[in-house]
Amino acid sequence: MPRSQTNRSYRQMMEENRPKPETTAPAAITEDYRSKAESVVGRTHAQTDQARKLFATISGTTIIDLEATLAMRQRFLNKQAAIVRR
Repeated sequence: MPRSQTNRSYRQMMEENRPKPETTAPAAITEDYRSKAESVVGRTHAQTDQARKLFATISGTTIIDLEATLAMRQRFLNKQAAIVRR
């Protein structure tokens, strides 16, 4: 072990071992997906409420993947529409 790592304080050690922040999409793209995901509307108020409670996160984090969230909400509403048509 190098000498620079042997005399580290607890704070330095925790700082170096903390997961690095992930790169995010540009703000314009993020806002576009956010507005599209929030504007998804079902046939009824209940379907819209259920769809708005769905979120997809990036694996291993708590960061919301807005593109996947939009796709998930649209798939949910399409399946709900198929059930209603029967």
